[in-house]
Amino acid sequence: MKQYDTQETRYGDGDFLTTQEVAKALQLSKATLDGWRCKGTTGPKFTKLGKRLVRYKWADVRQWLEKQGRQ
Repeated sequence: MKQYDTQETRYGDGDFLTTQEVAKALQLSKATLDGWRCKGTTGPKFTKLGKRLVRYKWADVRQWLEKQGRQ
């Protein structure tokens, strides 16, 4: 099972992360997260601020990981 290393940077549940930060924490490519977001079928919950600004709340990312059995 893949481990997600966030030891380098500590995130609080209320923190909003960029797509790049989430991709790094999950050891995925930014393109993978972008694809999931466009399909709307998988991936962590995200928030759009304006037309193009996307952020992920760390609590939502953790919750998604738990649903995947990957925490």
